[in-house]
Amino acid sequence: MLTSDRSGQNWREVTLGPFDGGYSPAEDPLRNGRFLIVDVDNRFLYRFACYACSTAPARIWQLQGDAFVDVSHRPEFKPLHRRNLQRMADWFQQKNPESPNGFLAAYVANKALVGELYDGWDRMTQRYDASSDWGLTECKGELDNNGKCLGREVVYSSFPEALRAFLIDTGYIKPTGEQ
Repeated sequence: MLTSDRSGQNWREVTLGPFDGGYSPAEDPLRNGRFLIVDVDNRFLYRFACYACSTAPARIWQLQGDAFVDVSHRPEFKPLHRRNLQRMADWFQQKNPESPNGFLAAYVANKALVGELYDGWDRMTQRYDASSDWGLTECKGELDNNGKCLGREVVYSSFPEALRAFLIDTGYIKPTGEQ
């Protein structure tokens, strides 16, 4: 995107970078004259299931000055997250979906964004794959060239435990006891 200084005389390009292999154009998703970049939250892809088995909530970026700011959690964007939930509703009609944890992580995050975390969490606990160990090990640090964790490695006992930690780390939910 292009932005100018206060005088409007000096312009510069501000880039957010590629997402999932491409760029996302600025759009006005709420039709209010406010242009944003709306893409998926790439942090969900591969986190709890294979890429094709993963779903991600929307991540919304707004240009503020000369930097992009993640505004996904602001209440005015609830309509966008509700649209995502409407698109996700069909998934629950499937009898035995493959790799449900990749979908359910995004579903719970979307529910949190619209203020319905407990409903989303309840549905997740009824449908998650307890036998999957995808995403139960996390490296809290850098990886070496061979993919070995150089920091502290955390092993979660279940998908709900790993999901809770992930949603706290990514800002979708707050730790217990915080407002």
